[in-house]
Amino acid sequence: MKKIKWRILVLLALLALSGCSKIKNNQEDKQKATSVYETKNMKLGTNIMAVGEEEVTLNELLFYMYQIKSAYDGSLTTDVWNFKWNGEESIESYAKEEILKEIAQIKVICQQAKKEKCELTEEESNEAKVKAKTYVDALPKDAAEYHLTESLVEKIYLEHALAKKMYDVVAGTVDTNISDEEAKQVSIGYILVRTSGVDKNGNEVNLNEEQIKNAKKRAVTLQKQAEKQKDFVTFAQGNSDDETVEMTFSHNNGPEKFIDIAFSMEQNQVSDVIETEEGFYILCCLAPYDEAKTIEYKEKVIRERETQAFSKAYQTWKKEYKTVVSSTLLEQISFDLY
Repeated sequence: MKKIKWRILVLLALLALSGCSKIKNNQEDKQKATSVYETKNMKLGTNIMAVGEEEVTLNELLFYMYQIKSAYDGSLTTDVWNFKWNGEESIESYAKEEILKEIAQIKVICQQAKKEKCELTEEESNEAKVKAKTYVDALPKDAAEYHLTESLVEKIYLEHALAKKMYDVVAGTVDTNISDEEAKQVSIGYILVRTSGVDKNGNEVNLNEEQIKNAKKRAVTLQKQAEKQKDFVTFAQGNSDDETVEMTFSHNNGPEKFIDIAFSMEQNQVSDVIETEEGFYILCCLAPYDEAKTIEYKEKVIRERETQAFSKAYQTWKKEYKTVVSSTLLEQISFDLY
């Protein structure tokens, strides 16, 4: 497992969550960091951060560091961690911040799960344990210095499984009713005779008045020819000034200038020439009802609703769980040490 798949889809890519707050050199920081971190003879039980009632030790942090570092091994040099990606912050610093955010999210969700009495079934737990063992058994020799024991990895896998279950619980409250009319997708082929902008060859187009008149004449000729074509898409590819010649959209997410026309057309019907700011369009209805695209759109809308619902729930949950990070200890941990 280079990355836990659901984590990418749900917690990192989909949620806009605030990260961990750093508290430097104060008494609370010292209380949470109960021992001194040693760069070579590391103490795996060192507390690096705390989220609510959960403390996070160095060896748990090393698991997440290994996931990131192993993804780059062999493709980038170790100097990458010192690279200043925004002029100030190093890649290493940014990577550690992202790890802390991810850990904090998992800890908050799991503590909330316990509060709401959401638990893994025996089958779900066993599945996570089997995956953890499979992962550990497949680790290369160079992973030894990260101390990724089966018990540690099992603990992390169980947490992610529980967090995923909490996501599913929240997602289960979402309204999945989407009418066919709302989701209906129409597939359109088109030809563009461009009068402004950038054409498919990357050339800037800015026609004068006389040239625009000629462009319109060309569009009218192409429209008449298009009505006689059996394969509109191939014809469009050879005559359009745009790189793409197809688009699919619904009533709610399509280009306003085309929606009414597109949804009134029958299959293979070719429109009149449509004048726009960027040029003259000729449309052809490839599918007045694209069933596959309609199903895909419904699924997309449902996923968006689930994500929004979970994000809203998480924003409420995290207020109940304070996050404290030992900045002093965190600064001593480097990807270059491993």
